[in-house]
Amino acid sequence: MMKWLFRISSALMAVLFAAPLVWMLVVSIKEEGMKIITVLDWFMPPYSLAVYEEILTTTKLSQWIANSLFVAVIVTVLTVIFAAMAGFALSKVPFRYRTIVFFFILGGLLIPGEATIIPLYQVAKDLHLLNSYSGLIIPALASPVAVIVLKSFFDGVPNDLLESVQIDGGGFWRIFTSIMLPLTRPAMASMAILTFIGSWNNFLWPVPFDHRR
Repeated sequence: MMKWLFRISSALMAVLFAAPLVWMLVVSIKEEGMKIITVLDWFMPPYSLAVYEEILTTTKLSQWIANSLFVAVIVTVLTVIFAAMAGFALSKVPFRYRTIVFFFILGGLLIPGEATIIPLYQVAKDLHLLNSYSGLIIPALASPVAVIVLKSFFDGVPNDLLESVQIDGGGFWRIFTSIMLPLTRPAMASMAILTFIGSWNNFLWPVPFDHRR
């Protein structure tokens, strides 16, 4: 009984979440000026793709999508790589002031992104990075959340495993690439998904980049 109840509730939740997407798709192919009296009228024919044709022919949508996809992919790859290296260093590599560096990175979470827009823009302008991929990508690579999350996963790897590799002659780079990265693939995949979504949905930072506006 509980099994069927769980299935029915899951199906209802799926329908609930899918309904707005279906409604959005159907409305987008409705002809302009259609009379809507009841809810069913939203889903009744005739249908038309004129809106999509107009968007594709009168705008640079394909270029906009390509730009967003390129920036999101590069930001995701580089952010995960740099965050993994930083997290590994903070977790397993002994060096002076490691705790201070960690709290410095942790303090980055206390600063809202909106507060850094003006100084970041000024720096990008002084470095002649406006209207360039570099100006969109480089500031997005500093992700305190990714560093802290990956460091937490690295902390969970036993030090005895690392010491056994060091006894066999392996250095920190060997430990990082052969031991730590394979063991933390789920965490890296999660951060990659979140980073990609964040970069794809980013609007505030790219908006002022075109100085011709």
